[in-house]
Amino acid sequence: MGSWELLEQDSQVAAVHAALLPSGEVLYYSGNTGPDIPAQVRIWNPNDGTVRTPPNTPDTDLFCSGQALLFDGRLFVVGGTGRYSTGPNDPWGGSKAAYVFGLDTAWQRVQDMSLGRWYPSVIGLPDGRLLVVSGDDDGVRAEQIEIYDPFGAWQVLPASANRYLPLYPRLHVLPSGEIGCAGQGAATAILDLSTNEWREVWPALVSGGSGQRAPRRDRNRKKRAQRLRGRTRRKHGDHESGRPADAPLTPWWQGGHHHPPGSSGVRPDDLSVLLSPAQSGKVLNAGGGVPATAEARIIDLSSPQPAWWTIAPMHHPRWFPNSAILPDGRLLVVGGGRQYNADPVMEPEIFDPETETWTLDVPMQVPRLYHSTSLLLPDGRVWVAGTDGEVRLELYSPDYLSAGPRPVLWAAPQSVAYGQGFPIPMPEPEGVASVCLIRLGAVTHAFNTEQRFIPLSSSVTGPNELQITSPVSPNVAPPGHYMLFIRNAAGVPAVAPIVQLVAGPADVAPVVEEPPPAEPGESPPEGI
Repeated sequence: MGSWELLEQDSQVAAVHAALLPSGEVLYYSGNTGPDIPAQVRIWNPNDGTVRTPPNTPDTDLFCSGQALLFDGRLFVVGGTGRYSTGPNDPWGGSKAAYVFGLDTAWQRVQDMSLGRWYPSVIGLPDGRLLVVSGDDDGVRAEQIEIYDPFGAWQVLPASANRYLPLYPRLHVLPSGEIGCAGQGAATAILDLSTNEWREVWPALVSGGSGQRAPRRDRNRKKRAQRLRGRTRRKHGDHESGRPADAPLTPWWQGGHHHPPGSSGVRPDDLSVLLSPAQSGKVLNAGGGVPATAEARIIDLSSPQPAWWTIAPMHHPRWFPNSAILPDGRLLVVGGGRQYNADPVMEPEIFDPETETWTLDVPMQVPRLYHSTSLLLPDGRVWVAGTDGEVRLELYSPDYLSAGPRPVLWAAPQSVAYGQGFPIPMPEPEGVASVCLIRLGAVTHAFNTEQRFIPLSSSVTGPNELQITSPVSPNVAPPGHYMLFIRNAAGVPAVAPIVQLVAGPADVAPVVEEPPPAEPGESPPEGI
């Protein structure tokens, strides 16, 4: 069993959005405390537990924005709240703003998007660009897809790529390089960026079954609702309470948060994770819904004919659960409520993708519901924060941290190229049982677009050296920063160095020279 630690230092602001930076620190930001007040940003340092404020703040409100990490380690943030809703019949306004954040540069505004987007999803592509999908602006859903090139400007994809998707659609980069969309009430589909076209895989997921199509009359209603410029207008329900619109123009089965409470329809705020290993292309979907469900399914999106299959349900229904892939490939699922933003689930569950089973663990101390977040840290613990009005921070230590001493790494490269072998100087390399990369996370609204687990091959090449080979394909591991986890036979991971995966060998930094082994009676050299 694992354990929980409630930290003395609080987060100061609610961690609605959070990302792990290449420094190993966690950057997070809240929503406004009122209209026209910029979101509050903080950085938490896991080494000393301190919280600090960056030197500047964004010009616009980043509440309900989308974020992902650029290949160079800066955080990319788009959209957010342009205008706050005043009631069920007053839609939220989206922002066109886009920013990058780096520890050296702080917040820098870049070129705006073409559309305002409130609740968009962002995901890094194998070529280093970033894909931006969905989001609302004044009751208008963005169907157009935009791509941001860090070396250039925005590109709006052709109309053939347009698609009406729920807010915060669940996106995953697949081993083929295509983009899979699975969960959050969307019909499962795959976007091929070489043709800018979608192909249908499976109808929208619904509670109580493996999926079903909407009635024909609803599909016709959706067609009638299509408007110009790749967007769809509809009246919103109440974002906070989940009340449906009085006369929605789009069917409730694609409505994201806006759904009939108590229905057995779509599953908003569900779990959608690309399981380990990322090479498998398997996506887990679990929980979500109002009231919440414990149902769980898996689909292999790399299969020629993908189809969902039902697996054992979670022990608890969970609306708005968060997750973190662990260094051993298991998945930690925390928080969520049995009802919409109510009746919190305190016990986490661990999912084993090999056996497709769930195991309960010790309960946490702080309820985590709407606007909660979780991130895996380089030391193998999981940072859990957030929920509206909640500033207490907790750290979860998985069971492997009590299984014995950690392996020690003496050094690691700052960056490696695809398919490159690189040495890790360490004592007793023959005791290494497994090596993997886990991408730095970026999470909001129960979805981490970044997390992915890539096992690596390794071999002992000397009495104090382990040779590791990096991933070959950017489809499996898009360029960017990853935690390099090395585990011993007891399953205990060393503190992970953060390594940048880059496109060309010219960018590879040299490995720091190996320290000499300790003499008898001396303290061993410190690890990285």
